[in-house]
Amino acid sequence: MAEKVSVDLGARAVLRCASLTAATGNFVGLIGPNGSGKTTLLRTMAGLQRRVAGTVRIDGQLINDMARAELARRLSFLPQGSEVHWPLRVERLVALGRIPHLDGWRRLSGPDHEAVAEALRAVGAAHLVERTVSALSTGERARVLLARALASEPAILLADEPVASLDLSHQLLVLDLIRDLCVQGMTAVVVFHDLTMAARYCDRLTLLVQGRTFAEGTPDEVLVPANLRDAYDVEGALRSDLGVPHVVSLRRIDRAPAGPLQ
Repeated sequence: MAEKVSVDLGARAVLRCASLTAATGNFVGLIGPNGSGKTTLLRTMAGLQRRVAGTVRIDGQLINDMARAELARRLSFLPQGSEVHWPLRVERLVALGRIPHLDGWRRLSGPDHEAVAEALRAVGAAHLVERTVSALSTGERARVLLARALASEPAILLADEPVASLDLSHQLLVLDLIRDLCVQGMTAVVVFHDLTMAARYCDRLTLLVQGRTFAEGTPDEVLVPANLRDAYDVEGALRSDLGVPHVVSLRRIDRAPAGPLQ
């Protein structure tokens, strides 16, 4: 999707020649230490962040050549955080995900309502349908916002830490759902801080370090001790002796902070 992307925010270089590959049906985890450019790369792939260099393509087509309505129908972006600034009912908020499929001022039809109901059911939030979004907990809002992203029935989902505010049970529910949708043909690129969850669910990982793609491949290929040491300053390893992959960090490595990205 993204090839040799560079982005500046003000006078600061945030990405330099960063790339990410996501084939149809892949569940790709975007990982890296704090400040490595994960959110910026995700926003760039969604067409929300201006680039100074590089390209972003969907099925070989440059997103700059796509009409905004077409891009909105094919790609759904779920930002970090769960702020909602209007006291909307949950059903109405999730229905906003259907806007790319509406022509002009056409009202929601039967299939639109079905898509909204299915998205809420899938994220375990059907019981919240009559509630006001401002009255929800942080975790409930996070699931409702994911439902809004899924209500558009996207071919590609870009999600920035969608499980960060969820309890463990709902983390598993959401990640199981995304994985199942990828099995059905959706492509997902998801930012993770939890490397164990990334290893457990993702087909491929892209590791960013200081705004550059440091490693790409399967979890076994990316989460090797050398990469954990160089990227995260920890001695650690990917293991699977519990029946599922998990990352064990043994100790932190003290080293001088890296200089600014050039």
